[in-house]
Amino acid sequence: MNENIFRKNLNKIRKVLKFAIDNPYSDFYRKKYKNSPVNLKEINSYEDFRKIPFLNKDEILAIPLKERTFVPEEEIARFSFSSGTTDNDNPLIIPWTSTMSPDKDHYRRLEQSGISRIFILLPPSLGLLPPVDPKEQSIFIPGDVANLSMSARLCKELGVQSIKSTPTILYFFLKYLEEVAFDRSSVKSISLIGEYCTSQKLDFFKKKFPEARIMLKYGVSEAGGIIGVRIGCLADAPPNYYHLKGDNKLFLEFINDAGEVLSEGEVGEIVVTSLKKQAFPLIRYKLADVAHIKEKKCTCGRPVMVLGGRRNYDVFKFHGVTIYTGLIEEALVQVMNFLEPQFQMHVYEKITGNKLAPKLKLQLKLKEGQSETDFVRNLIIESVSENLLLSPDKTLDYFVKSGIFLPLEIEFVQDWPQGAKSKNIISHLK
Repeated sequence: MNENIFRKNLNKIRKVLKFAIDNPYSDFYRKKYKNSPVNLKEINSYEDFRKIPFLNKDEILAIPLKERTFVPEEEIARFSFSSGTTDNDNPLIIPWTSTMSPDKDHYRRLEQSGISRIFILLPPSLGLLPPVDPKEQSIFIPGDVANLSMSARLCKELGVQSIKSTPTILYFFLKYLEEVAFDRSSVKSISLIGEYCTSQKLDFFKKKFPEARIMLKYGVSEAGGIIGVRIGCLADAPPNYYHLKGDNKLFLEFINDAGEVLSEGEVGEIVVTSLKKQAFPLIRYKLADVAHIKEKKCTCGRPVMVLGGRRNYDVFKFHGVTIYTGLIEEALVQVMNFLEPQFQMHVYEKITGNKLAPKLKLQLKLKEGQSETDFVRNLIIESVSENLLLSPDKTLDYFVKSGIFLPLEIEFVQDWPQGAKSKNIISHLK
């Protein structure tokens, strides 16, 4: 599929590559590709294109913004930004020549349903209020993620009918809505972006907001916003199933750890290339998100992208195995009547005898009214150990009984640290 899509977009890709290499305002790519195995201005096939080295976030962060802006100052319309990396805690700022376009059809449908007061509860990197036509009826109300108590009072006072947030922020926000006796049935629409949402958390939100239609979108700020959408035919699919947005702004690839391009059905890291000239065009940029394209297309005939989550947040590789947030969630299904829909898996190494063995500790929070007993703890350990797949056909229980892993440990927490995103898998390896 990659090769066919590449051929259709070859002229666009050539224009972007020429723009990047010959640019009079920035020599970012000229320096990066000085010793490239392929001439970026002579790309004639997908085979040529695959020889272009990848770009990662650390490389961008290492260069001051002014030195990687490819247009004059007066053409910049906005900036997007995201968090830094392990080695660089500065925010990644990306300039854009285009404004953030609101999904007018979405807001028009809300208006037709009588929904006009939309509460935006997002971190600054995701929380830009869309420009609104004065003739339209939507009222966008900014919330404060640093003061959820005040935000809850605003929701009640203003009669909010729709909420736009991240799954993690909304999870923490519920407590404050309940404290002010906000009528959750008055919320008719919820839009969730910014991170992987598990099936458990989605079901939890559906119960807490019984009248709301919940919509999920997959987006990355440095790639320009929304990449994956869930239209009607995916309404009942797992929450990590998406159609690629049809505006043709990005060329997507999926690669393995060796940098090899994968076929449909194979899970790998998403790599994007801009198909339009921008203030900072992306060329084979690694998103750090893991996904794959299903071999079987959707009933509507479109391909389906299955999102696995973010590396070191939702996906972690170590000791020859891979842990996925989605697989942890599946392993917990049988015991979810005891638990809140939030968890954190911690990865350790412990010295036992003469060897170093991996150990997993799963942090969970019991539902209100549930007691921490040996029966509950042992039931969860047994269920997770027997059902958590660490390889295509082997569970944690197999690795423990084989002496490769230490037994699973369970820790019940009283509360979770608040944040914009939930880090579901945390490594303590050094």
